[in-house]
Amino acid sequence: MKDFQVIQSVDQLRSLAPEQRLQILKSLIESPLTATMVAERIGSPVNKVHYHVQQLVKQSLVVGVADPPGAKRGERYYRAVARQFLVDPALTGSDDSVSRSLHESLEVSMLQWRRRKVLDLDLGRITRRIVVDCLHVEPDQKVLVMFAPTAIDLAETLLVELQAAGAETRTRVWSRNVILQTIDRHTPESLAGLSFSHPGQDRDLDAMVLVVSSIPQGEPPTPEQREKLPLLMDAVSEWQRSLRERRVRTVEIALPHRGEFEGGWTTPEEAIDVYWRCLDAPADSLRAIGDKLRRVIGDGQHWTVSDARGTALELEIQSGSVHANDGAISADDIANGLPDAVLPAGQLFGLPTAGSVSGSVWADYAYLAGRHYYDVRLDICHDRIVDAKAREGTESLVDGIRRETGDSDLLSGIGIGLNPGGRALTGKPSLDAILSGVVTICFGNNELEGGSVRSTLTLNLPSRSMTVTAGNRPLVTGGILVSDVS
Repeated sequence: MKDFQVIQSVDQLRSLAPEQRLQILKSLIESPLTATMVAERIGSPVNKVHYHVQQLVKQSLVVGVADPPGAKRGERYYRAVARQFLVDPALTGSDDSVSRSLHESLEVSMLQWRRRKVLDLDLGRITRRIVVDCLHVEPDQKVLVMFAPTAIDLAETLLVELQAAGAETRTRVWSRNVILQTIDRHTPESLAGLSFSHPGQDRDLDAMVLVVSSIPQGEPPTPEQREKLPLLMDAVSEWQRSLRERRVRTVEIALPHRGEFEGGWTTPEEAIDVYWRCLDAPADSLRAIGDKLRRVIGDGQHWTVSDARGTALELEIQSGSVHANDGAISADDIANGLPDAVLPAGQLFGLPTAGSVSGSVWADYAYLAGRHYYDVRLDICHDRIVDAKAREGTESLVDGIRRETGDSDLLSGIGIGLNPGGRALTGKPSLDAILSGVVTICFGNNELEGGSVRSTLTLNLPSRSMTVTAGNRPLVTGGILVSDVS
């Protein structure tokens, strides 16, 4: 059952005109029922209710379901397709911006509802864990909270927890509108010399939390905006680099939305549940799994990756580069120049030695520029992609990689998922990459992982069925972590 459905056709709207149909739909939201049961609830003849139910089925507002527990044998049960129904303002002639705003606010509201009512997850507990266990915030430390407007619920709770810890808090909005309006306000020359943050604002920062959301906002950038976008991103990269050089502890949290999961192996609602369970995973348990896996690796720097579909990849891993992203920033992480964490967490990550990577990789999917590509094959020689194929859209995938700036075709890392929060792939690469036993081949910028690859590309290719060995030691077998660490 979906969390919500937007009514976007006149026929669907017309099907709800009879008053009894609204009563029927409300009954079928509450629980699966037969037409006879509905008739008893609303006090209407069974034959009329059956007719109305069939009309709702025809408009895809109601569906037949398998017999629920305690069902009467031989009876047909129905349920509503969603828990909430809203009418798209575009049906009444409103402009597209109104419709987009409705969808955005609905996404945010339903994410919050599902977290509270379905999973019973307390944001306070999660943010306390971020403040205490991940960032190790102490009284009088200065912490910046940067957030998207669609992430205001989590950002507000974070501010409360930081203030309770005695921190001095600062805030900054980071959204699509801020990005595009900044681009419009500047010439390419002024953008090239832009300092992303005033030195006085973050000179004495101790920590930062970045809360972003991938909920689509507004129209895509214009060609002119897209042309200047890399200049602003360079300013952001320089700022992030300065934070790392000053050992400013940084946690990034990317909130999901339903549209990201529509290409996955589970429903969007189930995928969102996986996201929250993974976010709620304690850092110490993820660290324990990562530490055990690192002990299995030992000094094995030659890694092989294979699967039944034809993946055959050989690479050398840089000595000392393998580390576990457990969501907490330790003193060792800071000393090693890795004062950053991304939540949800749970991945063992290694950097390849330059020039050592050759072979072929088959991935379950790739996600680039808002599109899923399935059954992706990449041929790699001396670290770079020399050929790429997908079940559909090969040309679009290749063009998408080429359009990015920097070393967009350069393999930048390999990750092994550690988080037990879910098993089935969701279609969101950054989430799937942390699921226990998932192996992810990464292209694009790896500076946050201590690497030197710079690119505007983020391309992660997760697979549920790979086998990885380090030296002669198996780390993952057919998508399952070696038994002594799982």
